[in-house]
Amino acid sequence: MILLKPDRLGWFVRAKRRQLGYTQHALAELAEVGRPWLVELELGKRPNPALDRVIQLLAALGCAMQVIDLNARAASPSQPFSLEAKASQLAGNDDVQGAEFAKSRASVPQKATGQERPEAKNAMFFGRDYAVADFGAAGIAVDRGQLDLPSYRDVLSSMVALVVNTEAPVFQDVLERRIASAHGHRLTNRLKLVIASLTKSFPSTAEGDRRVIWAGDPSNMTPPPFRSAPLSLRNHSDIPAIELEALAAAVMPGRTPDQAITVMSQHLGLSSVREATRERLLRAITNASRNGNEIGG
Repeated sequence: MILLKPDRLGWFVRAKRRQLGYTQHALAELAEVGRPWLVELELGKRPNPALDRVIQLLAALGCAMQVIDLNARAASPSQPFSLEAKASQLAGNDDVQGAEFAKSRASVPQKATGQERPEAKNAMFFGRDYAVADFGAAGIAVDRGQLDLPSYRDVLSSMVALVVNTEAPVFQDVLERRIASAHGHRLTNRLKLVIASLTKSFPSTAEGDRRVIWAGDPSNMTPPPFRSAPLSLRNHSDIPAIELEALAAAVMPGRTPDQAITVMSQHLGLSSVREATRERLLRAITNASRNGNEIGG
């Protein structure tokens, strides 16, 4: 969401908090801000909140602050693009998921070439770069020695919530590996069962035999934009299909399916494409086309 009025910040924080299932007390603790301060912010009674606290609060919600030049214009002789018009459009959208598009990059359309980054073609299908949950930065005290203790479940619960709020939609097995790795520990069946019990409160969808965890109700959500990441940070097989469809939608205009697969694989950092990967990318292209996600041409 692009906030054009100070009181919209409190509205957004309240809506996002409720969407994630946090109480005011829990969010205040996670963000390390006072609950009275949070209550006043949500009610619009903090017209000039401290910037450092706002940044901490947004980080706890899995969001980030972005400054956009509303006077920027994309040079297009046939159809001028106005960031101000887009800001006004998004500001009027009361859907909480409009917040996801607030993280979209403001990108100037360029002449299409086979080597261009796809987001230059259509920025709306691209969000922020993929970020991995940072437990240390969130103040979560990871202790391998207590991993098997019942009293440690609260810490594991905080870790699960941080991964979901930072990385969702995310495969459950990715979340499991993230937490096991943070403890320098192999993923045991016991740890998988504990994590499974802690993710029950989050909505999920099935993708083959894998479970995708969401930070909000996927049936009421705008499809998430594609999040770029090097292979060292996120393997292409760990990208949910819904994100691949956003990538497909961005590269499809003016290209055949084979050409789109080539551009997608380049963007994913793949030097070659195995048959199974090719089939997955082709499904993303087919679904994006079926869902009417293709724009322009």
